[in-house]
Amino acid sequence: MKKVKENNLRKNFFWNIIGLSFYGLVSLFLLIIVKRVNGFKISGIFSYAYSICTLFYFFAIYYSRPYQLANYGNNKSFNQFFSFRIITIVLSLIFIFLFSLISGFSFFKIEVIMLLMIFRVMDALSESFYGYLQENDNLYEVGISYTLKSLLGTIVFLIIDILTQNVIISIISLVILSFLVLIFYDYKNYKKIAVKRIQIDFSNNKLILKESFSIFIFSFLSIYLANAEKYVMTYTVSDKIQSIFAILIMPATVLSLVGNYLMMPFMNDLKNLSKEGDYKKFNILSLKILFVLIVIGIFGTIVCDFIGIPILNIIYGIHLNEYKSSLIIIIIASIFNAASSIISGVLTLINKNNFQTVFYLLSCICATVLCHNLIKKDAIIGASVSYMISYLINFVMFIIYYFICIKKLGGIRNEKKS
Repeated sequence: MKKVKENNLRKNFFWNIIGLSFYGLVSLFLLIIVKRVNGFKISGIFSYAYSICTLFYFFAIYYSRPYQLANYGNNKSFNQFFSFRIITIVLSLIFIFLFSLISGFSFFKIEVIMLLMIFRVMDALSESFYGYLQENDNLYEVGISYTLKSLLGTIVFLIIDILTQNVIISIISLVILSFLVLIFYDYKNYKKIAVKRIQIDFSNNKLILKESFSIFIFSFLSIYLANAEKYVMTYTVSDKIQSIFAILIMPATVLSLVGNYLMMPFMNDLKNLSKEGDYKKFNILSLKILFVLIVIGIFGTIVCDFIGIPILNIIYGIHLNEYKSSLIIIIIASIFNAASSIISGVLTLINKNNFQTVFYLLSCICATVLCHNLIKKDAIIGASVSYMISYLINFVMFIIYYFICIKKLGGIRNEKKS
């Protein structure tokens, strides 16, 4: 039995890394394609549209996977989670459309935003199934799903964009592919292990809304924090400058994924340790994950210092040498980002959510103020410094709160000498 569990852990860990890698790199690959095929102006619009859809995506999912796994009180069924998500998806589509109209965007920009949002809500639907699959120790199927959508999606997008030179048609191809994977892979895997078939059940909506409200708020704020510079830039600098910053921030996106690589395979173990009340082991496992992340982050920063800019120059076909310092600042910020994400997931498992909202809110306020001041003075380097300071502040608040919570729960004990 122990051998089977170890084999499953290895399989889950492997496919989680592969899947999340492809999934996390999708925006990078798509931006490369759009920049190469459609030019700087369209790539700037595409980059902004993708970032704003990512913000509204967190309204579409509303509750997080750690919350679905923890299922405080064990009194909510999959059908109730799924039904609640349908409501939030519909509302997210309405809200982002109204936001686009109020912002006075061009018809083309609204088209790009709405189609990318439909693409992201397919992910939101899949995420419901992912939570159920992970709960049943089938995380590897989640990784395979990520791989299929990301790899095939990028290939299809590339072919369609080259053939048509039309980014709208290319995004539609992404939507169709995601829908096919959702129906013929994600739903199929769910059916294999599901106790009940999917039925609409709104009976626990108020409870899910109440319990996960703080999770939604800080998840929403965390995405705003990750994209604050882009949101400010769309109103203050040219599409070309936006595109350059989007390129520089891509390696940071990859490094930020490491937190998910390390966290997801151990989510069930952490959940079980918290339910058993063994917070000493819970704390040790959490800190091990955090330590490995920091080591990988330091290594990643060194690598980016030597070869980061040359690789970006080759991939994107532009000269970015003058932005090396900005890249390193962004990479360091991404380590703080990934560390905060790990601590956030751990705190969610033990139902410590309210203060997370406060931390992200303070960080977002800091980021917004810094953005407006620093971007005006020096667009790229200003945005990079704002990005790092905001995440440093966020991480400091999270790590302090984590140790306070763990000490109260008994994960840290002061041994007195007799």
